[in-house]
Amino acid sequence: MVSLLLVLLLFGLLTVALVSAVLLLLLTLLLLELLLLPVFALLALLTVVAALLSLPLAAVAPESHPTIRKIMKSVSANTTRKHLANISKCLDSAVRQNVIAFNPVKRVDQPKKQKFTGVKYYNERQIEQLLNCSKNDPLEIVVLLTVFYGLRRSEVLGIKWSAIDFENMTIAINHTVVQGYKTEYRKDSTKNDSSNVVIPLTKMIVSRLKQWQEQQRRHQSLQPNDYIDEGYVCTQVDGRLIKASYVSKHFKLLLAKHDMPNIRFHDLRHSSAGYLKHLGFDLKDIQIWLRHGDISTTANIYLNLDIESRRAIAVNLDKRFQKFNS
Repeated sequence: MVSLLLVLLLFGLLTVALVSAVLLLLLTLLLLELLLLPVFALLALLTVVAALLSLPLAAVAPESHPTIRKIMKSVSANTTRKHLANISKCLDSAVRQNVIAFNPVKRVDQPKKQKFTGVKYYNERQIEQLLNCSKNDPLEIVVLLTVFYGLRRSEVLGIKWSAIDFENMTIAINHTVVQGYKTEYRKDSTKNDSSNVVIPLTKMIVSRLKQWQEQQRRHQSLQPNDYIDEGYVCTQVDGRLIKASYVSKHFKLLLAKHDMPNIRFHDLRHSSAGYLKHLGFDLKDIQIWLRHGDISTTANIYLNLDIESRRAIAVNLDKRFQKFNS
Protein backbone atom coordinates (compact mmCIF):
# COMPACT_ATOMS: atom_id res chain seq x y z
CA MET A 1 0.00 0.00 0.00
CA VAL A 2 2.85 2.36 0.94
CA SER A 3 4.66 1.49 -2.27
CA LEU A 4 1.54 2.27 -4.28
CA LEU A 5 1.16 5.63 -2.54
CA LEU A 6 4.79 6.46 -3.20
CA VAL A 7 4.38 5.54 -6.87
CA LEU A 8 1.24 7.66 -7.13
CA LEU A 9 2.95 10.55 -5.34
CA LEU A 10 5.97 10.33 -7.62
CA PHE A 11 3.73 10.13 -10.67
CA GLY A 12 1.80 13.17 -9.46
CA LEU A 13 4.96 15.18 -8.92
CA LEU A 14 6.30 14.23 -12.34
CA THR A 15 2.96 15.14 -13.93
CA VAL A 16 2.92 18.55 -12.24
CA ALA A 17 6.53 19.19 -13.27
CA LEU A 18 5.83 18.11 -16.84
CA VAL A 19 2.66 20.21 -17.13
CA SER A 20 4.48 23.22 -15.66
CA ALA A 21 7.34 22.76 -18.11
CA VAL A 22 4.99 22.43 -21.08
CA LEU A 23 3.00 25.49 -20.03
CA LEU A 24 6.21 27.49 -19.62
CA LEU A 25 7.45 26.42 -23.02
CA LEU A 26 4.15 27.32 -24.66
CA LEU A 27 4.11 30.68 -22.90
CA THR A 28 7.72 31.32 -23.91
CA LEU A 29 7.12 30.46 -27.55
CA LEU A 30 3.91 32.49 -27.67
CA LEU A 31 5.62 35.55 -26.20
CA LEU A 32 8.60 35.23 -28.50
CA GLU A 33 6.36 34.75 -31.51
CA LEU A 34 4.68 38.05 -30.62
CA LEU A 35 8.13 39.60 -30.31
CA LEU A 36 8.99 38.46 -33.84
CA LEU A 37 11.68 36.06 -32.68
CA PRO A 38 10.89 32.64 -34.18
CA VAL A 39 14.53 31.58 -34.40
CA PHE A 40 15.36 32.78 -30.92
CA ALA A 41 12.22 31.08 -29.65
CA LEU A 42 13.89 27.82 -30.63
CA LEU A 43 16.99 28.82 -28.70
CA ALA A 44 14.85 29.70 -25.69
CA LEU A 45 13.11 26.33 -25.94
CA LEU A 46 16.44 24.53 -25.94
CA THR A 47 17.82 26.50 -23.01
CA VAL A 48 14.66 25.97 -20.94
CA VAL A 49 14.79 22.23 -21.62
CA ALA A 50 18.44 22.26 -20.57
CA ALA A 51 17.55 24.04 -17.34
CA LEU A 52 14.67 21.67 -16.60
CA LEU A 53 16.80 18.60 -17.22
CA SER A 54 19.88 20.11 -15.52
CA LEU A 55 21.91 19.81 -18.72
CA PRO A 56 25.03 21.90 -19.30
CA LEU A 57 24.46 24.91 -21.56
CA ALA A 58 27.08 23.54 -23.94
CA ALA A 59 24.60 20.83 -24.83
CA VAL A 60 22.28 23.37 -26.37
CA ALA A 61 24.86 25.85 -27.64
CA PRO A 62 24.04 27.39 -31.04
CA GLU A 63 27.36 26.05 -32.36
CA SER A 64 25.97 22.53 -32.07
CA HIS A 65 23.04 23.35 -34.36
CA PRO A 66 24.05 24.18 -37.97
CA THR A 67 20.66 25.65 -38.92
CA ILE A 68 20.59 28.01 -35.94
CA ARG A 69 24.24 28.94 -36.51
CA LYS A 70 23.51 29.78 -40.14
CA ILE A 71 20.54 31.96 -39.23
CA MET A 72 22.38 33.78 -36.46
CA LYS A 73 25.17 34.71 -38.85
CA SER A 74 22.64 36.78 -40.79
CA VAL A 75 21.64 38.73 -37.68
CA SER A 76 23.63 41.72 -36.45
CA ALA A 77 25.20 41.83 -32.99
CA ASN A 78 22.81 44.59 -31.92
CA THR A 79 19.78 42.60 -33.05
CA THR A 80 21.10 39.54 -31.23
CA ARG A 81 21.50 41.56 -28.03
CA LYS A 82 17.96 42.85 -28.33
CA HIS A 83 16.57 39.35 -28.86
CA LEU A 84 18.54 37.93 -25.93
CA ALA A 85 17.21 40.70 -23.71
CA ASN A 86 13.62 39.81 -24.63
CA ILE A 87 14.22 36.10 -24.06
CA SER A 88 15.88 36.85 -20.73
CA LYS A 89 12.85 38.82 -19.53
CA CYS A 90 10.62 35.88 -20.34
CA LEU A 91 12.84 33.41 -18.49
CA ASP A 92 13.20 35.77 -15.51
CA SER A 93 9.45 35.38 -15.05
CA ALA A 94 9.86 31.60 -15.00
CA VAL A 95 12.55 31.90 -12.31
CA ARG A 96 10.31 34.11 -10.16
CA GLN A 97 7.57 31.47 -10.42
CA ASN A 98 10.03 28.73 -9.39
CA VAL A 99 9.47 26.86 -12.64
CA ILE A 100 13.19 26.83 -13.43
CA ALA A 101 16.11 27.33 -11.05
CA PHE A 102 17.99 29.94 -13.04
CA ASN A 103 17.87 32.00 -16.22
CA PRO A 104 20.25 30.28 -18.67
CA VAL A 105 20.38 33.33 -20.94
CA LYS A 106 22.24 35.24 -18.22
CA ARG A 107 25.11 32.76 -18.67
CA VAL A 108 25.37 33.46 -22.40
CA ASP A 109 28.22 35.64 -23.62
CA GLN A 110 26.58 38.44 -25.55
CA PRO A 111 28.20 39.94 -28.66
CA LYS A 112 29.66 43.41 -28.26
CA LYS A 113 27.38 46.26 -29.24
CA GLN A 114 28.23 47.53 -32.70
CA LYS A 115 28.41 51.18 -33.55
CA PHE A 116 27.41 52.16 -37.07
CA THR A 117 30.44 53.83 -38.63
CA GLY A 118 28.92 55.11 -41.86
CA VAL A 119 27.53 58.57 -42.57
CA LYS A 120 24.78 59.15 -40.02
CA TYR A 121 22.67 61.53 -42.07
CA TYR A 122 22.40 63.47 -45.31
CA ASN A 123 22.70 67.23 -45.41
CA GLU A 124 20.15 69.37 -47.24
CA ARG A 125 22.00 69.17 -50.56
CA GLN A 126 22.24 65.38 -50.39
CA ILE A 127 18.57 65.06 -49.43
CA GLU A 128 17.55 67.05 -52.48
CA GLN A 129 19.89 64.96 -54.62
CA LEU A 130 18.32 61.76 -53.26
CA LEU A 131 14.80 62.98 -54.02
CA ASN A 132 15.83 63.67 -57.61
CA CYS A 133 17.62 60.32 -57.94
CA SER A 134 14.63 58.38 -56.60
CA LYS A 135 12.21 59.68 -59.24
CA ASN A 136 10.71 56.78 -61.24
CA ASP A 137 12.41 54.34 -58.85
CA PRO A 138 10.35 51.59 -57.14
CA LEU A 139 11.05 53.36 -53.83
CA GLU A 140 10.11 56.85 -55.03
CA ILE A 141 7.01 57.32 -52.86
CA VAL A 142 8.65 55.49 -49.93
CA VAL A 143 11.69 57.79 -49.94
CA LEU A 144 9.60 60.94 -50.34
CA LEU A 145 7.27 60.20 -47.42
CA THR A 146 10.13 59.01 -45.22
CA VAL A 147 12.27 62.10 -45.76
CA PHE A 148 9.37 64.55 -45.57
CA TYR A 149 7.82 63.16 -42.39
CA GLY A 150 10.83 61.46 -40.80
CA LEU A 151 8.92 58.17 -40.70
CA ARG A 152 10.27 54.82 -39.59
CA ARG A 153 10.35 52.07 -42.22
CA SER A 154 7.55 50.20 -40.45
CA GLU A 155 5.40 53.34 -40.44
CA VAL A 156 5.81 54.37 -44.08
CA LEU A 157 5.06 50.83 -45.27
CA GLY A 158 2.03 50.71 -42.98
CA ILE A 159 0.29 53.72 -44.54
CA LYS A 160 -3.03 52.73 -46.12
CA TRP A 161 -5.20 54.79 -48.42
CA SER A 162 -7.94 54.53 -45.80
CA ALA A 163 -5.68 56.42 -43.37
CA ILE A 164 -5.38 59.37 -45.77
CA ASP A 165 -8.04 62.06 -45.56
CA PHE A 166 -7.63 64.30 -48.62
CA GLU A 167 -10.57 66.46 -47.58
CA ASN A 168 -9.15 67.33 -44.16
CA MET A 169 -5.54 67.09 -45.37
CA THR A 170 -4.31 64.49 -42.85
CA ILE A 171 -2.61 61.10 -42.62
CA ALA A 172 -3.17 58.81 -39.63
CA ILE A 173 -0.03 56.94 -38.57
CA ASN A 174 -1.70 54.00 -36.82
CA HIS A 175 -0.62 50.87 -38.68
CA THR A 176 2.86 49.36 -39.05
CA VAL A 177 4.54 46.61 -41.04
CA VAL A 178 7.52 44.92 -39.38
CA GLN A 179 9.86 42.39 -40.96
CA GLY A 180 10.61 39.33 -38.84
CA TYR A 181 12.67 36.29 -39.82
CA LYS A 182 10.97 35.09 -43.02
CA THR A 183 7.76 36.58 -41.66
CA GLU A 184 6.02 39.91 -42.05
CA TYR A 185 3.95 41.29 -39.20
CA ARG A 186 1.18 43.80 -39.87
CA LYS A 187 -0.40 45.40 -36.83
CA ASP A 188 -2.63 48.32 -35.92
CA SER A 189 -0.12 49.87 -33.55
CA THR A 190 3.09 51.90 -33.61
CA LYS A 191 6.40 51.78 -31.74
CA ASN A 192 5.04 53.95 -28.93
CA ASP A 193 2.00 56.09 -28.11
CA SER A 194 3.66 59.30 -29.25
CA SER A 195 4.14 57.80 -32.73
CA ASN A 196 0.44 57.02 -33.13
CA VAL A 197 -0.71 60.41 -34.39
CA VAL A 198 -2.41 62.27 -37.21
CA ILE A 199 0.02 64.30 -39.33
CA PRO A 200 -0.81 67.04 -41.82
CA LEU A 201 -0.79 66.72 -45.59
CA THR A 202 0.61 69.47 -47.80
CA LYS A 203 -0.31 70.46 -51.35
CA MET A 204 2.88 68.93 -52.72
CA ILE A 205 2.41 65.63 -50.87
CA VAL A 206 -1.25 65.48 -51.92
CA SER A 207 -0.24 66.01 -55.53
CA ARG A 208 2.38 63.24 -55.40
CA LEU A 209 0.03 60.85 -53.60
CA LYS A 210 -2.73 61.37 -56.15
CA GLN A 211 -0.27 60.84 -58.99
CA TRP A 212 0.82 57.59 -57.35
CA GLN A 213 -2.78 56.53 -56.76
CA GLU A 214 -3.51 57.03 -60.45
CA GLN A 215 -0.43 54.99 -61.32
CA GLN A 216 -1.68 52.17 -59.11
CA ARG A 217 -4.98 52.24 -61.02
CA ARG A 218 -3.08 51.95 -64.31
CA HIS A 219 -1.14 48.99 -62.95
CA GLN A 220 -4.40 47.36 -61.92
CA SER A 221 -6.04 47.94 -65.31
CA LEU A 222 -3.08 46.28 -67.07
CA GLN A 223 -3.28 43.13 -64.92
CA PRO A 224 -6.86 42.84 -63.62
CA ASN A 225 -6.53 39.15 -62.83
CA ASP A 226 -3.16 39.32 -61.10
CA TYR A 227 -3.32 42.65 -59.29
CA ILE A 228 -3.67 42.30 -55.51
CA ASP A 229 -5.19 45.39 -53.92
CA GLU A 230 -4.46 45.32 -50.19
CA GLY A 231 -5.16 48.99 -49.65
CA TYR A 232 -1.57 50.04 -49.02
CA VAL A 233 0.13 53.10 -50.50
CA CYS A 234 3.67 51.74 -50.89
CA THR A 235 3.16 48.87 -53.31
CA GLN A 236 4.80 46.95 -56.11
CA VAL A 237 3.46 47.00 -59.67
CA ASP A 238 1.23 44.00 -58.90
CA GLY A 239 -0.41 45.77 -55.96
CA ARG A 240 1.35 43.81 -53.24
CA LEU A 241 2.95 45.69 -50.37
CA ILE A 242 6.66 46.40 -50.80
CA LYS A 243 8.58 44.14 -48.43
CA ALA A 244 10.56 45.75 -45.63
CA SER A 245 13.67 43.75 -46.52
CA TYR A 246 13.41 44.95 -50.13
CA VAL A 247 13.34 48.57 -48.97
CA SER A 248 16.65 48.24 -47.13
CA LYS A 249 18.37 46.24 -49.88
CA HIS A 250 17.14 48.30 -52.83
CA PHE A 251 17.90 51.55 -51.00
CA LYS A 252 21.59 50.60 -50.89
CA LEU A 253 21.51 49.81 -54.62
CA LEU A 254 19.86 53.15 -55.33
CA LEU A 255 22.60 55.01 -53.44
CA ALA A 256 25.37 53.05 -55.14
CA LYS A 257 23.86 53.63 -58.58
CA HIS A 258 24.03 57.39 -58.08
CA ASP A 259 27.36 57.43 -56.20
CA MET A 260 25.81 58.74 -53.01
CA PRO A 261 27.29 58.13 -49.53
CA ASN A 262 26.16 54.87 -47.99
CA ILE A 263 23.65 55.31 -45.18
CA ARG A 264 21.02 53.04 -43.68
CA PHE A 265 17.41 53.58 -44.68
CA HIS A 266 16.63 54.47 -41.05
CA ASP A 267 19.16 57.31 -41.32
CA LEU A 268 16.68 59.15 -43.53
CA ARG A 269 14.79 59.77 -40.29
CA HIS A 270 17.91 61.41 -38.85
CA SER A 271 18.38 63.27 -42.12
CA SER A 272 14.88 64.67 -41.76
CA ALA A 273 15.86 66.00 -38.32
CA GLY A 274 18.96 67.60 -39.82
CA TYR A 275 16.96 69.23 -42.59
CA LEU A 276 14.53 70.70 -40.04
CA LYS A 277 17.48 72.05 -38.05
CA HIS A 278 18.87 73.61 -41.23
CA LEU A 279 15.50 75.32 -41.77
CA GLY A 280 15.73 76.84 -38.29
CA PHE A 281 13.39 74.66 -36.25
CA ASP A 282 14.34 74.10 -32.62
CA LEU A 283 14.65 70.94 -30.57
CA LYS A 284 11.02 70.88 -29.43
CA ASP A 285 9.73 71.38 -32.99
CA ILE A 286 11.84 68.46 -34.22
CA GLN A 287 10.66 66.24 -31.36
CA ILE A 288 7.05 66.95 -32.28
CA TRP A 289 7.63 66.32 -35.99
CA LEU A 290 9.57 63.08 -35.48
CA ARG A 291 7.15 62.01 -32.70
CA HIS A 292 9.85 61.09 -30.18
CA GLY A 293 8.38 60.04 -26.86
CA ASP A 294 11.35 61.50 -25.00
CA ILE A 295 13.03 64.77 -25.96
CA SER A 296 16.39 63.28 -24.91
CA THR A 297 16.18 61.03 -27.99
CA THR A 298 15.79 64.11 -30.16
CA ALA A 299 18.62 65.84 -28.29
CA ASN A 300 21.01 62.95 -28.98
CA ILE A 301 20.25 63.12 -32.70
CA TYR A 302 20.38 66.90 -32.64
CA LEU A 303 23.87 66.89 -31.13
CA ASN A 304 25.13 64.33 -33.64
CA LEU A 305 23.83 66.50 -36.48
CA ASP A 306 25.49 69.66 -35.17
CA ILE A 307 28.68 69.37 -37.24
CA GLU A 308 27.98 72.65 -39.07
CA SER A 309 27.82 74.57 -35.79
CA ARG A 310 31.05 72.94 -34.68
CA ARG A 311 32.64 73.82 -38.00
CA ALA A 312 31.62 77.47 -37.61
CA ILE A 313 33.16 77.52 -34.12
CA ALA A 314 36.34 75.90 -35.44
CA VAL A 315 36.67 78.51 -38.21
CA ASN A 316 36.17 81.34 -35.72
CA LEU A 317 38.75 79.90 -33.32
CA ASP A 318 41.16 79.32 -36.19
CA LYS A 319 41.05 83.02 -37.06
CA ARG A 320 41.66 83.99 -33.44
CA PHE A 321 44.55 81.58 -33.05
CA GLN A 322 46.32 82.48 -36.30
CA LYS A 323 48.68 84.82 -34.40
CA PHE A 324 50.07 81.80 -32.54
CA ASN A 325 50.90 80.06 -35.80
CA SER A 326 54.51 81.17 -36.04
